[in-house]
Amino acid sequence: MNLSIIKLTIFFLMFLIIFYMSKNKHITFRHTENVKEITKINNEKLSYKRIKYFLDQKKKPYFNNELNKINILVMGDSHSIDVLNSLKQYEINTPNSFQIKYQFLHERCLIKFVEKYILPKNLKVKEDKLCKSQIELLLNSKNFEKSDIIIYSVYWTKFFPYYIQKFNNFIKKKNKQVIFMGPNASFKKRPHEIIFKSYSIKQANSFAFQNLDKNILSIENKLRSFSEDNKIPYLSKLIHVCPEYDNECKLVLENKRLSYMDTNHWTMEGAIFFGQKIFGKNLNKLVEKLSINN
Repeated sequence: MNLSIIKLTIFFLMFLIIFYMSKNKHITFRHTENVKEITKINNEKLSYKRIKYFLDQKKKPYFNNELNKINILVMGDSHSIDVLNSLKQYEINTPNSFQIKYQFLHERCLIKFVEKYILPKNLKVKEDKLCKSQIELLLNSKNFEKSDIIIYSVYWTKFFPYYIQKFNNFIKKKNKQVIFMGPNASFKKRPHEIIFKSYSIKQANSFAFQNLDKNILSIENKLRSFSEDNKIPYLSKLIHVCPEYDNECKLVLENKRLSYMDTNHWTMEGAIFFGQKIFGKNLNKLVEKLSINN
């Protein structure tokens, strides 16, 4: 009798423990200390922080007429905001050397721009309301007129070499220089889903590599090869996010800050970290890339 009571008591206690853990599995069962700490450190409005410089430009929308500065215009879709955030650090640290501004131009609108204003005039171009407004802004852009260097960065949903080459030639005829940025590393899951059961930064970044969208590798290779063959300045993001042979992607930085805010956009911390890798300490890589190809 006593034995039966003991068994029932043990069974009941086990049921209570399992029930409690199932109700609190996001804290007690699944989240490691590593994940808890990363979550705590990154508990802020990452999306608002990411568009800070984009919003700041509304206060001072145009390049100043300062001849001793290099004017860099970052163009593209939402991925160009990552590049804007990277380059703004150089403007802040060396205010007498650079001015950085931003202009939106989606990749499909780049194609429309080339078709309408660069290719033969008898070409029939299907009207696109979204692109019409973006192209008009570009044609009337004071920043485009005053820029010295154009940096174009988009998601790259596809590879369109003909338009890249035509746009590159168009920019050069305007006595400007252009650099095309490669696609960003893109993941199949969001950051917190990827690091969900990780016990260390290294393991979290290994999980990120396992969730890397391999389709982006094909576009990266085509863009890089085409750019080299045609001497078009090109800078890769991917090789710095997911270094070759490491089998890791730097989703979590050494200070446990997340470098990504979603599947394919950098946080501000990510933009600063990767920007230093891509452009160098004093934008030397940028200037060197342009001098080699011109």
